[in-house]
Amino acid sequence: MKRFAHARCAAALLALATARPLALATAPQFALAMAAQLALASAAQAHIPALESVARAAADASRAQGRNKAFSFAVLVRTAASTAPIAQGELLADPRGSARIELRHEQGFTERQLRSAAGLRAARDSAPLEAPQPLAPPVWLVQAATGGELLARAGELGAAPGVIALGHDGARDCYVIGGVSGGPALWIDKDTYQVARVDLADGTTYRFLAWATRGGTLLPGRIEVETPSASFELELTTATPAKPAPDAFSEAWLAGH
Repeated sequence: MKRFAHARCAAALLALATARPLALATAPQFALAMAAQLALASAAQAHIPALESVARAAADASRAQGRNKAFSFAVLVRTAASTAPIAQGELLADPRGSARIELRHEQGFTERQLRSAAGLRAARDSAPLEAPQPLAPPVWLVQAATGGELLARAGELGAAPGVIALGHDGARDCYVIGGVSGGPALWIDKDTYQVARVDLADGTTYRFLAWATRGGTLLPGRIEVETPSASFELELTTATPAKPAPDAFSEAWLAGH
């Protein structure tokens, strides 16, 4: 990843100033160390673009890479402990703010889930299901067509309005809409401006990984789902542009009608 020049200089100063144990440091060295720490924080903050600029760049990338339309994905679901799929089915994602997933489980039942700004609803073999594993990701955040739309969708999920910070998720450096202090947040890769991660209020985290071009559209090929109690992987084996029916995200669909 690229590093900011000011941050590199400040880091070098900090390394020089703290080369000796703090107890042995002279007063000038201690002062230099404190100044370097402040410079690091200041340099990082100074290089965070405005919130609206980050959201607009992410939406520009979505449009340029062809994601700002509905898609149907064939899905395989695995747990963190198994390489064999435990379920397979279809994920339908609409950039207007809805996603649904239908899964045929290896144990013989069929589960449907609907996610929107209102939350997650689920049914198993047409019967309402309480507290399901949250396997319907908010893919519409990957598909936003405008910066205003992206910020509105992030706000609907609870991300603090007007808050942006730098965050690190694995090897990725990100701009984090909503902040990094915990709670709902939208992580945007600072190099590609792709949505890298979504954190929800209930502690669920979705990571969008293995990006690849399919039919001229750059899309994630894998979504990691991490909850406070379990982890799953959604492998998106195919992706096809879709035109959802008016009732595609309705309670009737959830109930199997």
